[in-house]
Amino acid sequence: MNANSNNTSQPEDQIDIGQLFDGVRNGFRVVFRGILKALLYLVKRFWIFCLLVVIGLGLGWGLEGLTSDSFKTEVIVRPNMENKNYLYDAVSEIQANLQAEDSSFFEALGIPGLAADKFQIEIEPVNEGAESLNNKDYLRYLELLENFQADPTISEVIREEILDKSGINHRIICTYPDPVRGPEYAKAILEYINSNTYYGKLVEVRQENSEDRIAWNYRLIGQVDSLISGYTASLMREEVQAPNRIVLEGSDGVEPTSLLQLKSTLLREIESNRFTLARETQPVQIMNFGRSQRVNPTFLARPLILVPLVLLLLYLLKDFFVFMIKKARELEA
Repeated sequence: MNANSNNTSQPEDQIDIGQLFDGVRNGFRVVFRGILKALLYLVKRFWIFCLLVVIGLGLGWGLEGLTSDSFKTEVIVRPNMENKNYLYDAVSEIQANLQAEDSSFFEALGIPGLAADKFQIEIEPVNEGAESLNNKDYLRYLELLENFQADPTISEVIREEILDKSGINHRIICTYPDPVRGPEYAKAILEYINSNTYYGKLVEVRQENSEDRIAWNYRLIGQVDSLISGYTASLMREEVQAPNRIVLEGSDGVEPTSLLQLKSTLLREIESNRFTLARETQPVQIMNFGRSQRVNPTFLARPLILVPLVLLLLYLLKDFFVFMIKKARELEA
């Protein structure tokens, strides 16, 4: 009984394997026929494709001659006084007036022809791909630095790291067709952005505070130098009078180490305030005003390439719809 069941299962397995190979063979045959039909289709219509490419190249060349060149100026700016929102709102206001072609707005800025001159403006953060502040490794790094924040140098490092990762620098991109008037328009727009009276007053107050702090620190440094000089002179007198006497630091109320540390701190504050005076001279600091440069379109966006591709695609779509309609009629018949 078992022998009969084994004999019957073997032919069934052989039949299944044979059907599998037949299916694979038929699949390859269908693919091969499809490739042959595609090649035959391309061969039959080769001259039509060549004609479409020639027509497309001619039309594309003509369109490239009609379209005017585009130029751009990139300006790197740094908002002061934590006024990033103001910067983006000001750019949005200019964009809205450009779209509305509000000539009165730009006449007030001294650039009446801007609205009709195809001028465009955009803004984006410079370090879009910078490491996120939510990165765990980066947060551990900041926590490690916090253990040394008593040192003013480490505190400055923490501040610069946070500012760098926060995307404090931004790029304003001005696009225009006229390489002569375009940069002038960009300068006028930046002057308008920096004309805000509120933030201008804040910059003025911070400048005055930094100057006053520098002057006050210099006076304190002079007093510290006088104390150190007096302490040194007293030590020299005591050394002459009693050469074998041991003088303990701070025994006379003066601690030279603390005085030297205080002087070093005052000097660092002076350096920081000088840096502030140089960096924060206006509400939106212009770090780099780039030169006018030509905007090169991408390869596929050029009319010389795009038009022939569009003509070929339209012809292929036409043949595809004709084929589908033919098959639909065959099914109805």
